Amino acid sequence: MEYKKDFELWQLVLQGNQHAFDLFYKRHAADMFLYAMKILNNQVVCQDIVQNIFLDLWLKRYKKTIVSHKSYLLKAVKYQILKHLRDHKIELNPYDLDGLYFSSDNASSEMEEKEILSVINSRVTRLPKRCQQIFILSRYQYKSNQLIATELGISVQAVKNQISKALSLIKRDLKKENITI
Repeated sequence: MEYKKDFELWQLVLQGNQHAFDLFYKRHAADMFLYAMKILNNQVVCQDIVQNIFLDLWLKRYKKTIVSHKSYLLKAVKYQILKHLRDHKIELNPYDLDGLYFSSDNASSEMEEKEILSVINSRVTRLPKRCQQIFILSRYQYKSNQLIATELGISVQAVKNQISKALSLIKRDLKKENITI
């Protein structure tokens, strides 16, 4: 069974095909392990991280919509590494963490990012006028809640409420599109 694309394998995984999942695992586990080893340099912990990600992926496969599999898996490793560091109160030299903050040259990752931004921008344009205005001032123009409140003659709490409302509506639309960030 030879599959050229992760998408084809993932479609079979969604149907509960264990063999396809095994192939998916074999295709990605080594890269995930090496990525984790660059940061943690602990073979046992890195193997556990990769195994836990794939276990979670199998158990929640019906709930996940993944656009870029490699990007998703590497992000999962990154978050598991950060969780491990936090849970075990491990401090690393900042240079050791450089590998965690990579920018992907992967075209599918860029497409995924563009898709997410498109959904967000589309939703922002449909926000109620005042909510949209406050959200743009906060998130696109990087103004503080206090400054926005002063400029618009409203309370800081009203600003916070509008931002919260905007974020809630945007998240709802992302969920409708089956996009997880």
